[in-house]
Amino acid sequence: MIATILLVVAALALAGLLLYVARGSSRAKGTLEEVGVETHPVDLAAFRNLVDPAEDEFLRANLAPAVFRRVQRQRLRAAILYVERSAENAAVLLRIGEALNGEEPEVAAMGREIANAAVRRRMNAVMVLAILHVRVWFPSMGMPAQEVSTRYEELRRQFGRLARTRRPAEAGRLVAAL
Repeated sequence: MIATILLVVAALALAGLLLYVARGSSRAKGTLEEVGVETHPVDLAAFRNLVDPAEDEFLRANLAPAVFRRVQRQRLRAAILYVERSAENAAVLLRIGEALNGEEPEVAAMGREIANAAVRRRMNAVMVLAILHVRVWFPSMGMPAQEVSTRYEELRRQFGRLARTRRPAEAGRLVAAL
């Protein structure tokens, strides 16, 4: 009986955590101004290099095993920071997408696309972060994290369309802030 209660409590806590991660914090109504203030740029080329299996193999072939593990752990910690930043940026874009719900139909549709992509990005980040944290302890495991950059790039592109529609003069600066 106690085991069942603990299992139910753990499941509810996990569900709450996943909901919080997926939705982000609901501090304020999302505005385009938040992008330049509350986001941090993510260098997707650097992230792709960190999670590139060919780069892993190159390092494994050219470094002593102990050195490879140390370097790989450093690379994994850096990849974790990139994923965390992209998830935080996605939370900002989620708020912006939701705030556009009452706008004209074309803009509201863009807002829904952005919000949906942001939720998918944040859910993907939860899984990838779990994998990366395990890999810090076991650096020789494979890393299926390449889709992180693809999904984040898709989210960035969708936001770019919105920024060009709403603020054409600032669109480049706003997208660069992601």
